[in-house]
Amino acid sequence: MILSFWKKNLNKPNKQHQKPELQKIKLVIVSFEDDCLHNSGQILAKYLSNNNMLEITYYDEPFNKSFLDLKSRNFFDLTDTGNKILRKTNSDVLMWGYRKEKTIRLNFQTLNQYDKQYFPFFSLLNCLYLPLESLQSENLAQSLIELIYATILTVRKSEDYLPILQQTITQINNSSPPKNLSIDCMPYISNLLALTYLNSVRQNLQVSDIKIVSSILKNALNYQKKGNNSILNGLVYANLGQLYHLATDLSVEKKYVNCKFAIDFYLLSQKYFNRHTYPYDFAFTAYRLSKLYFAYWKYTGDIQSLRDAVFQLRESLKIFGKVVFPDIWAEIQNDLGLYLSMMAVFSKNDEIAKIAIENYKNYQQVYTKEFFPIQWATAQENIANIFFECGKIYNNEEYFENAIKYYNSASEVYDEHNLGDKHNQTKVLILKIDEYLAKLTQY
Repeated sequence: MILSFWKKNLNKPNKQHQKPELQKIKLVIVSFEDDCLHNSGQILAKYLSNNNMLEITYYDEPFNKSFLDLKSRNFFDLTDTGNKILRKTNSDVLMWGYRKEKTIRLNFQTLNQYDKQYFPFFSLLNCLYLPLESLQSENLAQSLIELIYATILTVRKSEDYLPILQQTITQINNSSPPKNLSIDCMPYISNLLALTYLNSVRQNLQVSDIKIVSSILKNALNYQKKGNNSILNGLVYANLGQLYHLATDLSVEKKYVNCKFAIDFYLLSQKYFNRHTYPYDFAFTAYRLSKLYFAYWKYTGDIQSLRDAVFQLRESLKIFGKVVFPDIWAEIQNDLGLYLSMMAVFSKNDEIAKIAIENYKNYQQVYTKEFFPIQWATAQENIANIFFECGKIYNNEEYFENAIKYYNSASEVYDEHNLGDKHNQTKVLILKIDEYLAKLTQY
């Protein structure tokens, strides 16, 4: 059993003292769509109520839950309804329950889950299957209860709860594995075990952790070979991508290799989560891929990797629109500005440079001068940098003058907010441009 593997091989994270002022996690459990009794959700709430870190609300207002079949056409309804319930109940985490034959599938949601750039990311599609019989007979294994709690802590994604997550992982390690579990449940258990553990060690990932998480996720794939679930395959490959993405910061020697592994696994996940089936997961993966391709370009100098980074950002932009996802939309615009400005310099193409400038201006639509003056000024400085580089490439006076204009506007904001170093830096750049303009006038 995979839990036996977990118990045998798991590195026990160091226990840390719980902060006395730590707030309880507000969990809302929506009444499950299970059987004529409709009480599996209440039973699970009873199990979890023994945990003094959880403040549980049971939500049993009637509404149509047909979207819980996780069909792609209903996924937007699922996320929207969950957000409404989270706001209404003022909760941190929502738990969905859905009956599938003799099991109950649990899914975990937070408010605006896909609008947050937490890492590792917890997809709403990540789920846990529990035997319906064990819930109805109130005989749920303690190790599974602890796994549910670890998942709630992982979804909550706060550094304050990290010590508790580490303690919970240790408790799972010390618990007896559940008995008589269906083989169909195992790949989902393996996937969540790996993801919760990865989150518990995210601040101090070690080579041994990579081996453990990779082995558990690959076991999930091995179990999955007995069936055919495209959602699970996509999740496991995405989580393998996240594992090696985190590992790129582990050592300089392994950056190149781990970066390539992460890219390959993310691309595999996109085969299951394309923008027409599960667009949010596809777009989030595309955004992560853009970061990796850009890093890969910096390691290798391969210009195609830079093009791939731009392509993935544009793919994610097709899903993350400004109205629904303003924060991610703005960050994508900012990254596009950076990547395209690099491409413009290396290809000596001012048309690409103009597109990069427009991307930075789009970023400023969200990070306005009135509410985010420093971010706005940084974008102004980045635009000035592009004009400066184009001026040097083309010996163009207009480009130099535009650079001075944008540097001056950024410098004024830096000065107003007592950012002396930034202010002085822009003034030095303006002096350099003056030198270039003086040379131009000599000819």
